[in-house]
Amino acid sequence: MGLLAQHAYGKSQKIEIGLSNNSLSGIILSPRAEKPERMEEYIAEMQARNVEIYFDPQFYICAFEGDIGCGKLDKYDFYPEMVINKKYLSIPSNIQDIVKKNIEYQKKCNMKTIISPNIFFESFDSRMSQIALSLANESIRCMESENIMISICVHESAFANFEDVKDFLDIITLFEVTGFYVIIERNMHNTPNMIDSDVMANIMYFLYNLSTINMYKVILGYGDYVGIPLYVTGIDSIAAGWYENTRRFDRKNFEQKNAGRRPNKRYFSNRIMNSLLLIPEIQMIQQSGKLGEILSNTDYDHFMYNDLAGSTWTDTNSCVERWAAIKQIIDKIDNETEVEGKINFVREYIFQASQIYKELPEEYFETKSKSSHLKVWDDGLKRFEEMLKDI
Repeated sequence: MGLLAQHAYGKSQKIEIGLSNNSLSGIILSPRAEKPERMEEYIAEMQARNVEIYFDPQFYICAFEGDIGCGKLDKYDFYPEMVINKKYLSIPSNIQDIVKKNIEYQKKCNMKTIISPNIFFESFDSRMSQIALSLANESIRCMESENIMISICVHESAFANFEDVKDFLDIITLFEVTGFYVIIERNMHNTPNMIDSDVMANIMYFLYNLSTINMYKVILGYGDYVGIPLYVTGIDSIAAGWYENTRRFDRKNFEQKNAGRRPNKRYFSNRIMNSLLLIPEIQMIQQSGKLGEILSNTDYDHFMYNDLAGSTWTDTNSCVERWAAIKQIIDKIDNETEVEGKINFVREYIFQASQIYKELPEEYFETKSKSSHLKVWDDGLKRFEEMLKDI
């Protein structure tokens, strides 16, 4: 159980460092980010080292509307030549062809566990969700008794209706599969850490039902920081990348874009479970003599606080610090054997984070860096805790 790298463009030495320092327990690979030849070399290299690897087919990208950047994905044999829409996906032979090509490629790469191709949907009772189930069932038929994880790519708003969540669970918990690779699109808020507390509780119920009750292996892709409280449900792993677009799933991240300015540099503090701007936020905290209150105490912190101008705070150092800091919390959650204990631990951790925030003037922080997410997370955990009493 632990943290996986959400592979994307610009991996450089990030994954290698994360594996060597034991922050990462494995990798979810992105064909969008690598040409087939290089991907196959990388897979063989990781397999030779017994690294836990999964291949996300990223078929959901093929059905996105608009000017979508598919990257290297169209270089792969399994990439569809036709326009993927509801009409195309309503023909059984097309479903069979999609599944066959995606699974055959992963088998050719000797993947121990296959991740099924699937599409994105916005609600559990939609036509697209039914097509997603058709893709899942065809994948199961194609794989027979071999290891397969069914991918589910869904918008967070689908979890607003708890009855729909339960109905969908009634269907997928009949699947005889290894587990589920779950991606939840979260683009409802300008602040990445924010989530509706009731929706969060329903997501937690969904993950708990799959992992702890039904004993499936569950990986939460693009987990970002919200993945930390969601991890208490007993899921196997959460995944996170290096840039925000590989930490949080959003269809807009796949749109073609002109090169923009680089975002201001940030540091993830696991003490407050948030990411702070080096200048001016951490600069002001340092000047007030309270820097020690927010440090994650990783091997990479000094690259940040010894040079707030950021010349040594490279993308790589920022990424591996974040992974190391998240892993510290995940390990402590894993120390609790029961879900109730995991919830209590994270709620207490949130309380301690809020106490640290109280010692720091609110005017230090821009909206993304404020403590508002902590109450929402705690409310979600409390609501989920109440749900457990009725199970």
